[in-house]
Amino acid sequence: MEEEKAYEYWLCRVEGLGPAKLSRIYAACPGARDCFLMEKSSLQRIYGLEEKDVINILESRKKADPVAEYEALLKSGVSMIGMEDPEYPEGLKMIKDPPWCLFVRGKLPTERRPRVAVVGARECSDYGRAMAKTIGRVLAENGVQVISGMARGIDSYAHEGALMSGGDTYAVLGCGVDICYPASSRKLYEEIPKMGGVLSEFSPDEEPRPALFPVRNRIISGISDAVIVVEARKRSGSLITADLALSQGKDIYALPGRITDSLSGGTNRLISQGATPIVSMEDLLNNLKLTFAPFYKEEKRSDPALPEKEAAVYGKLTESAKKLEELLKETGLKIPELTESLLRLTAAGLCEESFKNCYRRKN
Repeated sequence: MEEEKAYEYWLCRVEGLGPAKLSRIYAACPGARDCFLMEKSSLQRIYGLEEKDVINILESRKKADPVAEYEALLKSGVSMIGMEDPEYPEGLKMIKDPPWCLFVRGKLPTERRPRVAVVGARECSDYGRAMAKTIGRVLAENGVQVISGMARGIDSYAHEGALMSGGDTYAVLGCGVDICYPASSRKLYEEIPKMGGVLSEFSPDEEPRPALFPVRNRIISGISDAVIVVEARKRSGSLITADLALSQGKDIYALPGRITDSLSGGTNRLISQGATPIVSMEDLLNNLKLTFAPFYKEEKRSDPALPEKEAAVYGKLTESAKKLEELLKETGLKIPELTESLLRLTAAGLCEESFKNCYRRKN
């Protein structure tokens, strides 16, 4: 069996062979090892293979050492799960062109517990960031496995929220699992496999390319029971995931926003088309039928003991950034007093300047 897995690993790395062509190869021969030994004339008779595919197979096996290469893969900490393996997610078998195999660092999500995807804009707002973290954390606290794509923005904050609560989360990459993309997500890339897993249908060393990300979105939706879109513009990759989920019969949830905010254009449109709006975390959990789990209650934050002026400023800060002019009106302080208080709060790690002259309370 392990020898056959080695030949499967070889076959899935032959250039140009996607899920459809691999399925046709398997329909024509008993296994990957048989394909490795097959004569050129027999390969040419396989329905759906082009001449260039046959050439790629022949060229690949000239320089391949399948057993040694598969052993090196396992030693690197990456496992390969094929469609015939018991661990292969059942949900993926139901989608169009299911991935022929999955490469995994860590583990795959279990079918025994709910799985919810949280996706959204890369360039998100402070509100989107805070909500993605909250949704990821609350879902994980209630036993939900959080799925996303580890992209900058909403995806990463959802993963962070799940990890904050000690829950498990899973990142589906648009490149090989041995590549951290984006590079700014290095910490997440290292932490996620400790609690969940990093997975991809693309073989190790496959570099990220724009064309691969829409393809991987069908896996994010396919292994999830529902999809939550936190923020998205009217033209967004997150909407591709939502469309795929809808075609797969999954429930879609969206975070509503102001009609003047471009980042809410996509989510508001989803709601107008029938997606369930997220109006509170309690409502979301009820819609997801998470009655078995501890019921989420909003945290009561106890403000830190601060001098009078800093306390006045801190009390007006929220998780969404406020302009300096707005804080001046709300606190009644003079500019020097306000700026000094903000500097002290920033130094204490209680607030941050999100962008010039705009401040928010830190989580």
